[in-house]
Amino acid sequence: MRFNRGWKGLALLAGLSLAVACSDTGAPSAEEEAQVTQDVMAYAADVTSDDVIMMTLLADGVLGSAPSAAPPFDGTISYSRSVTFYGEGDAVQDAYDPLLTAKVNMVVTFEGSRSWTGDRGTMSVTVARHRDMTVSNLLGEETERIWDGDGNSDVNRVHQSDQFGERVYDFTATTAVAAVVIPVPRGSGWPVSGTITRQVTVEVVSGLGDTVTRMRTVMVEFNGTHLVPITINDLSCTLDLALRSVSCG
Repeated sequence: MRFNRGWKGLALLAGLSLAVACSDTGAPSAEEEAQVTQDVMAYAADVTSDDVIMMTLLADGVLGSAPSAAPPFDGTISYSRSVTFYGEGDAVQDAYDPLLTAKVNMVVTFEGSRSWTGDRGTMSVTVARHRDMTVSNLLGEETERIWDGDGNSDVNRVHQSDQFGERVYDFTATTAVAAVVIPVPRGSGWPVSGTITRQVTVEVVSGLGDTVTRMRTVMVEFNGTHLVPITINDLSCTLDLALRSVSCG
């Protein structure tokens, strides 16, 4: 999987009025706000692609529709999981049954690091993420799987070598997964509908003149392709799930 964090429309971003939560009375510049927004977009592209892997390749191993080999999380990302199977009426089952299992709860923890070089320079990230997810609509011979759940992630991210120099952030994010539909069989593998919404708190460690805390709301809406709408506050862009890149025209 290629890590190419594309970005277009910096001039547009610099002129936007974005919602900001400040830890002091300082007023961040429009350029600083644009830089933070770009970096949150890169984070959202990365973590959303990992969530799709979890709901497809990782789930296939749990649900018996693919070998149980580790899914291809790039970098040194590792995961641990606990799984509970439920039959009709929420009766707990000892194992997955392709006809009698109604839903599965998966609690997954991701840890590790990765780095990449793209058209915006070099970025490295350390990852600590938690997901508590339930996939339902499994009873009988299902034609689609429906995912709901939540999670949190604490990410320390270093962005280097772009035209604005080096920036270091501590990101804390909460995630809400709502009615994300995966077809069975998966076909292209991209979710056909549903949303993932993240509330991201950005603590600036270094690299910006203003170190106030930023808040960003990011929402991804799936449509059955690898090119999906993504919004960050009031800015609308396109996320390429295959390339993990965001383009804002």
